[in-house]
Amino acid sequence: MDYRFEGAGFIIRPFVEGDILSFIHHLQDVDVYENTYRFPKNVTQDYASRYIANAIDGAKQEKPTSLHLAIDVAGEVVGDISFLKIEGHKAELAYWLSPKQWGQGIMPQATKWLCQMAMENMGIIRIYAAVFTYNTNSARVLTKAGFVVEGCMRKSYLKDGKLLDANLFAFVR
Repeated sequence: MDYRFEGAGFIIRPFVEGDILSFIHHLQDVDVYENTYRFPKNVTQDYASRYIANAIDGAKQEKPTSLHLAIDVAGEVVGDISFLKIEGHKAELAYWLSPKQWGQGIMPQATKWLCQMAMENMGIIRIYAAVFTYNTNSARVLTKAGFVVEGCMRKSYLKDGKLLDANLFAFVR
């Protein structure tokens, strides 16, 4: 499957090995770390290499169980958009974007495209995402993309020794 999309000022594409340095650079931002639950505080080259190798492998699968795509601005990876789990008719959405790119409309476009592509080509009916309750920017991205809040998952994530609440959003065909 062709996992490429050209948006307004950005491209979504499969990762390549040459993305490691820009991936590390942008993922190391404290604002990215504070708003995500799936990455370590200090991203090493080894971690980034394994992550990107898994992403490359997943994008080659006919029926992937996860899918991680690069968000590219001017030839540099500034984020990613992913399905962390693809199970039958449903998928868990996650994403991050360098704060330098915030407010440019990239994530709503990317989210809409990935959801539409998954529903049209992968048989996905339900896409869900968890967002820390304090992450209002991410909540707005999902709302713009047509997601609705299904509820609050209290004390669902342990981050830096603290239990955090997250809102569960879903988009259903």
